[in-house]
Parts: sequence; C-alpha cells; structure tokens
Amino acid sequence: MITIPLSLVSAYKKDTLIDKSIQVITILGISVPSFWLGYVLLSIFAIKLPIFKVIEYGNFRSLILPSITLAAPVISSSVKILRTTLLENSEQEYVTYARARGLSYKRILYAHILKNSLPPMITLFFQNIGMMIAGSVIVENVFSWPGLGSYFMSAIVNRDTPAITGCMLILGIIFVISNYVSESINHFLNPHIFTVKEDN
Repeated sequence: MITIPLSLVSAYKKDTLIDKSIQVITILGISVPSFWLGYVLLSIFAIKLPIFKVIEYGNFRSLILPSITLAAPVISSSVKILRTTLLENSEQEYVTYARARGLSYKRILYAHILKNSLPPMITLFFQNIGMMIAGSVIVENVFSWPGLGSYFMSAIVNRDTPAITGCMLILGIIFVISNYVSESINHFLNPHIFTVKEDN
C-alpha cells in the first residue's frame, strides 16, 4: 500500500525534489537500526508526547509503534528496489514503441512498466516476511512484548539450548516456506521464465 505509490511517484518525478526527498527518507529507513528507531518512537510518542503507553499490548493502539519499527526498513528497501526496477524497465524497447504510438509516459508507467516490475517484488515481499519475523526478536524486547522474539532472547540469556534450537528451527521453516511460496507465485505468473531455465 505504501511501497508501490511511493515508487511510482519517485520514478515518475525522477531527479526532482520529490524524488530526492523520497530517496533520502528511504536511505534513512534502511540505515537506522530497528532497536534505535523503536527507542526514538517510544521516547517521542510515549514519554514526551504521551499518545501511547510505554508498555502496552492487547489492543490496536499497541500495534502502531512496533509495526512502524518493523516496517520502516522493509518499506524503505522495497521502495528503493522497485524504483530502480521501474527506471530500468522504462528504458526497454516496448516503452519506446508505446511512446511512438502517442501514449503518455504516465499511462505507460502504470499500465506496462509497473506490471513488468512486480515479479521481483513478489520474491522480495516474501523474503521480507521472514526478515520481519526475525526482526521481531529485537522489536519485542524494545516494546516489552511477549512473543517468540522475547522468548528467544530469554532463552539465549539463560543458555536454554533446546529453546534456542526450537526458535531457530521455527525461523528457518518460515524462511523456507516464504521462499517456496514466492517461487510458486512467480512460476504461476511467469511460467516461460522457468521453462527457459529448465531448457538451459
């Protein structure tokens, strides 16, 4: 919901102030560590501006700050990658042909370039699911949330080897399932790509 509109605006407004502003924000989102962002959000919105409670869970409000903390690096990297893919596809021959037919760049961007740029994003999306679950290990401790992440950290501190092994196994299974689902969707959307790979 956020990645695609921002990427389209950034690609359409290439080298403008809007594009550069989005690029700066995405670089910051990628560079800032999740635990630091979580503490900053808590200090601003839970202490200085007491909109949220420092320790709160069990309702919708309690999901907002942890969700922002987890999603910020994922959205930032996705926007950067999709923008690059959009600009690369905009240099293809079919774009030149469409422009020669009199179609506007905006229409080509939405109708053709975006469609051809989405398959890599499907793979990235499912990889990010695994990364976000792994990132919850830190975020749950920052926001004092009970869950797999806080349990994993507690197991590490207490040197509980069976619990650590179980958590690692769960995370590994999630990564494998995410990659399998992304490959299956890409195979369904672009079967000719996999046919070419098998022939080679």
